[in-house]
Amino acid sequence: MLDTKKYFYCIALTKEQRVFNIPGMDGTSRVYTVNYNDLAAVVSDSSAERYSLSRQNLLAHQKVLEEVMKGFVLLPVKFGTQAENVEDILKVLTKRYAEFKQSLEYFTGKNQMSLKVMWTDMSGVYREITNSDPNIKKFLEEARAGRVSSRNDLIEIGQYVEQKLTEKKDTEREHVARGLKKYARLVNIKDNYGDAMFVNADFLIDQDKQELFDGQLNQIAQLYGSSAYFKYIGPMPPYDFIQIFVD
Repeated sequence: MLDTKKYFYCIALTKEQRVFNIPGMDGTSRVYTVNYNDLAAVVSDSSAERYSLSRQNLLAHQKVLEEVMKGFVLLPVKFGTQAENVEDILKVLTKRYAEFKQSLEYFTGKNQMSLKVMWTDMSGVYREITNSDPNIKKFLEEARAGRVSSRNDLIEIGQYVEQKLTEKKDTEREHVARGLKKYARLVNIKDNYGDAMFVNADFLIDQDKQELFDGQLNQIAQLYGSSAYFKYIGPMPPYDFIQIFVD
């Protein structure tokens, strides 16, 4: 029989031995627990030497974590982590038992929620920046009068507008985050991507504060109306607040 490695998805807080109703990374292998005391490594058999960082593989990894999360508190393990055999998995659980147990207890009763907010009308955003900034207004007046001909002038004003857009994003992000932080244990602010996005953040929320958080977010979204699109996802495993690395 071909030797198989153990693909390592996460660590769960449970004494229960389980086989999960979801396929593993290769699409067919079963996903099951390797147990030590009240900890369980969630693994599947793998004959692959390594897994590429493809969308398909990331999605397969993520789906397993989401399935496990339905019944157990978990710590995500870094994508692509494999052990040679069950004995190596047990060594990790034994050696780092206190560390894993403490982290699992901390994340018990908490959800990670992800929020992205994007402007829906960038032309309107740029108009607002232009109309409120005297330097840009002066440049446009000079351009209309034919007094701007230098390529460097055009580059400089373009950079200036981008700077003002960044400042506006920072202001709007702080406005949104300030109203939500009081209901969150932890906040992870990430880089925006694209001109329209001004909030890209993850929040770790106590489950008994979830309703308050959702209500506050709804109030903020109503203030923006149709000028911004709020993409709110969760609950999800605490990817952005802890990730287990195994040598």
